[in-house]
Amino acid sequence: MPKDGVANWVMGNHDRSRIATRYPGRADQMTMLAMILPGIAVTYNGEEIAMEDKTDITWEETQDPQACNAGKEHFKKQSRDPNRTPFQWDATANAGFSTAKKTWIPVNNNYKTLN
Repeated sequence: MPKDGVANWVMGNHDRSRIATRYPGRADQMTMLAMILPGIAVTYNGEEIAMEDKTDITWEETQDPQACNAGKEHFKKQSRDPNRTPFQWDATANAGFSTAKKTWIPVNNNYKTLN
């Protein structure tokens, strides 16, 4: 860290699995740790409510170009779509994220209880 630098604590982002998926049952503690460390804490979309990855996204639902380029047999290893799902605002259709019939990336099945 450079002198006079400020630490930037980032545990999750659009390219990594969500904290609640990587550390089951410890997401709140991990987020709190980032908040009390000196510097700046960055909270990725959904981490404040411990959103989890949607790991059952099918090949047909996949949008991530990196995963699509990997092909049907290997897309799951490359896909970043599981951690890019819509924010779970509430228990209504599409988690309150959209009034469309379907979202670009499907909403996690747990949206009715985790919002």
